[in-house]
Amino acid sequence: MVAGLIGLVFALALLINGFNLVRKPLQQLLATDAVGRKLAAQRGNVFALRMYRVMALSLIGVGLVALFFAVRLL
Repeated sequence: MVAGLIGLVFALALLINGFNLVRKPLQQLLATDAVGRKLAAQRGNVFALRMYRVMALSLIGVGLVALFFAVRLL
């Protein structure tokens, strides 16, 4: 039961972080990320934005899987 509650908290944190990452514009994402700025300089803004979207979708996917297992543990 305790593991389910802890998993539920982590799953919700992943989902919130993933959806927040999808909504932010590229300039706001690049303001705090040095690796993202370097990626945007080398490959272009479109590629960097696409990589941020892929990262956000992976966070959402992992959050959904964690949510599924957390609910099963409850």
